Amino acid sequence: MFRKMILPDKTRMGDGNIVCKGDILIGNYSEIGYGLIGENVFVGERTDIEGEIEARKDLRVGAFSTVNGDVYVEGDVYLAERVKICGKLILLGNLDIGDDVKIDGGFESKGWIVIRNPPPIVVFIILYLMTLLKLGRGEEFEKILDELSEDDAGDTLKRIFICPASTFMDAQKLSVKTPIEIGEACNIIGSIKADDIKIKKETTILGGIESNNDVEIAKNSEIHGDVHARGRVTLDRDVSILGKIRAKEIVIRDHD
Repeated sequence: MFRKMILPDKTRMGDGNIVCKGDILIGNYSEIGYGLIGENVFVGERTDIEGEIEARKDLRVGAFSTVNGDVYVEGDVYLAERVKICGKLILLGNLDIGDDVKIDGGFESKGWIVIRNPPPIVVFIILYLMTLLKLGRGEEFEKILDELSEDDAGDTLKRIFICPASTFMDAQKLSVKTPIEIGEACNIIGSIKADDIKIKKETTILGGIESNNDVEIAKNSEIHGDVHARGRVTLDRDVSILGKIRAKEIVIRDHD
């Protein structure tokens, strides 16, 4: 569904968690070796989350997915069929639960409990994004995907942490089959491999980066490893690379 991985400004990885100020969307078939802390949290189908989840609003988890930790939610929770939570579930809102869901540590809910199979997670994501972008018709969903790929996407979209399908992340490596855009003032642990890599200013990558195409790194960012690209590497003058650069072309640019 998503054509680019987006890590919004001030994303942090540490103490076993990915911490975001906004919403988190994780695509299907992904393996995330961290816990997730954000506002609304969407987890796709057949996806593994290695740590806890803390959602300041709602949580939705797709079918056959696993959360290997406790779950704390201040809003509502929607669990599709055969979801497994290996810890306890505590929520302040309502619980919508599908068939054969397992919660090893039990659950505490202050709202209603409904046993049924919620709609597929992709339906929730489409409705969520259409509401966010104030789109009125289903055929406009293509516009959503285009806006998510634009460099000048609105501030609301820039606050969303987006993982495309089949993303792999742990403390050693982040691997994705799409381009990746990392926002300002982020702290990312591990090496990065993607189709195309753009890193905004004042971001630290505690590992190397490898791109199938180009790499662009903005001012005051630090890369604690090698930078490899099959295409061009573009650097601001005060970028720090604590490793080797290998590319077809290296461009050093001035900035305002």
